[in-house]
Amino acid sequence: MWFKKKAIIKSANNLSDEDMKNKCKNIDYRSYRPSDKNWALKNETIAIGAPTNMNHYFFLPAIGYFYNGKFYSGSKIPGNQNGRYGDYWTASASNIDNDNRNAFNLAFRENVAGIYISIRDKGAMTVPFE
Repeated sequence: MWFKKKAIIKSANNLSDEDMKNKCKNIDYRSYRPSDKNWALKNETIAIGAPTNMNHYFFLPAIGYFYNGKFYSGSKIPGNQNGRYGDYWTASASNIDNDNRNAFNLAFRENVAGIYISIRDKGAMTVPFE
């Protein structure tokens, strides 16, 4: 999936780093800790396909995750389904349960991308975002 680069968002909207932190409901979501296990911050209207100006975007492949000895890519059916679901860890832990077993992750499929809460036992990718 293609994601717009932070520098492009900042430039197009005349925003500083501080503005970027506060622009969405005045909440810095890097330290936001919801209390609902079903919480997600997602966009379900993402256009499918490559952008026209690729220099303004970075690409994250849909490569799924590894859990309990099996590879998954968005469905409950284990196996190689690369290209259907992407799952990447963020730098933020979650306090949803008391034993700190959860963390926030960026997950996407087709035209949906969002920040979700997942169990840390799974093996998702970690990469620096632009």
